[in-house]
Amino acid sequence: MNISVVIPYYNESSTLERTLNALANQTLSPSEIILVDSGSNDNSPLVIEEFIKERHAKNIILLTSGEMSPSSSINLGVEKSSSDLVAYVDCGLDIPLNWLESSLSLMEKSNADIISPQIYTVGKELIDKAFTSHTYGYDSYRPCLTGSLIKKILIEKVNYFLPNARASYDIDFIKKINIINAKRIINSKTVLQYFGTNYCRTFISGILKIAAYSENGWRVKGHIKPYFYITALLILLAGLYLEHGMTILISYFFVRGYFIPLSRSSRNIWKEFKLLLMLPIAGLAIDFSRIIGYLFIHKIVSLKWE
Repeated sequence: MNISVVIPYYNESSTLERTLNALANQTLSPSEIILVDSGSNDNSPLVIEEFIKERHAKNIILLTSGEMSPSSSINLGVEKSSSDLVAYVDCGLDIPLNWLESSLSLMEKSNADIISPQIYTVGKELIDKAFTSHTYGYDSYRPCLTGSLIKKILIEKVNYFLPNARASYDIDFIKKINIINAKRIINSKTVLQYFGTNYCRTFISGILKIAAYSENGWRVKGHIKPYFYITALLILLAGLYLEHGMTILISYFFVRGYFIPLSRSSRNIWKEFKLLLMLPIAGLAIDFSRIIGYLFIHKIVSLKWE
């Protein structure tokens, strides 16, 4: 069965060749590889064109439609695809060479509508490890939407991915397919991993990234996290006013600073003493960032994450 691979990219000149090599060497070759430029201002298109020339890769299609969000780029790639199956993946990930073959085999055996891989996250430097512990989990495996093999008819049935979104479109998509009881299987034998930095290199970049990612939370149908955060903020302020601040702060320190990241991470996190000390600070930064994003403060003051 034919498979179209869709890859959105933005300024990925340093990772594109590695991604393309992984796709070119798949044990099951895709019928077409659709790369959608989301408005790059580096030499990413030149890297692709050079790869096509050197490999005589006639199955690579390059789409350029100006500046776009990742979700809109994926939608464009899906719309232009000619196969019944679509495999969507991001740049910057180490892709197993049996990714497509393993996914298709499991889909045919289970008659699933979507096969999703797992992603392994650990982090590179201390700050990256701390943010990764709170978001994905340190030294952890978890299902992810990127890398999924999806029946195109399913994407059309749920009206594609949430448009004009930098993030949260994966949460929205999963919620939509769950509503219609689509069959999703997690392929534990296929594991993706980031090349280098898993989340962010500095606190500032992490704060701005999370703020930008959070702004679309309100658009995800049935997503309660924005309401939870705003409610929690009001409770915190009320608690401080009613002189219960110390109790609330101590509870927050242990729950947000340790319980949440430790529950998402492997036991190996206990071996990282400096990381354990950093966790409460990273947790506070993440929550602060999400409130900024949910209230669109980063847009008001013209903050931008790259």
